Amino acid sequence: MMTLPRDAKGFTLIELMIAMAIFSMIVGFIVSSRTRQQEQQITQIQAVEMQQSVRAVMFMMKQDIRMAGFNPFSKNDFNSGIAVAQSNALTFSYVDTDNMVLDTASYALVDGDGDIDTDITLDGTMIAENIQTLTFTYFDGTTPVPLELTVPVANPDDIRSIQISITAVIDSDERARATNNNTRTLTSTVFLRNMGLR
Repeated sequence: MMTLPRDAKGFTLIELMIAMAIFSMIVGFIVSSRTRQQEQQITQIQAVEMQQSVRAVMFMMKQDIRMAGFNPFSKNDFNSGIAVAQSNALTFSYVDTDNMVLDTASYALVDGDGDIDTDITLDGTMIAENIQTLTFTYFDGTTPVPLELTVPVANPDDIRSIQISITAVIDSDERARATNNNTRTLTSTVFLRNMGLR
């Protein structure tokens, strides 16, 4: 049998407890650091998704709104133009030359999917969710001052350009993270090239 020297000793219970406490603190630090890193990554992904969503819906709206009032035929054939011009809703029409019909498009800020967030809808169909604000500002082309924003604008035929401002927010389920990176705002102006040409 093998015998141990007299001065050989093992770890005491106190030494083991201290080692376990140090090990627990190191593991806790690593887990905490990893959790923070994951939250930052999720926040960055949401910021990118918000930015892409706002850019996509802005591009789509600008393309559509530019067509307002398009009518290559005589004035009596179709009555195209802006029908409703409110601060957060816009309805306009244009002539679809392929089908020879008057198309109407209506953008609005509503709770389209029944959650607590508002969404942008086109003709009642949700095209962008988690939108905090959608603001239309109307200009008449002769002065840089916005037209009177009544509901609806007194004379929509005077509108020559529209400034669109959209603010998107992160999903309501993720707002508990309380980051400073939870909104994106994009503003752009659309010049109505077909309005006032009749």
